[in-house]
Amino acid sequence: MNIKYRKAELTLVAGQTSVDKPLSLPQGECRAMTVFNPKAGPDEIVELHVLDNGADLIEPMDYRLSEKTTHGRFLDSWRQMSFDCGRDTIIRITTAVALAADVKVQVVFAIITK
Repeated sequence: MNIKYRKAELTLVAGQTSVDKPLSLPQGECRAMTVFNPKAGPDEIVELHVLDNGADLIEPMDYRLSEKTTHGRFLDSWRQMSFDCGRDTIIRITTAVALAADVKVQVVFAIITK
């Protein structure tokens, strides 16, 4: 089993409610995703979206629900999922209200290739 990792870094600037970042995912199956935020996040909900042609590939939810846990093996501690790759996606974070401070996250996908 070969694993490729793809990452996107996004910064939601204070005063804005959305930011997009294109990310090309290689052929294979996306099995897991994790999010890293170097600081404590805001009190508001910051939803993470993974879009393909405007449609969500995974259920949008607060990015903190996709952060790595301390349980199990390395990839087992990531948010589990399964969808075919070999596509260009848009990674998006959104809030209902403009935030007072910047939020920076790194989103990482683990892709199983043949």
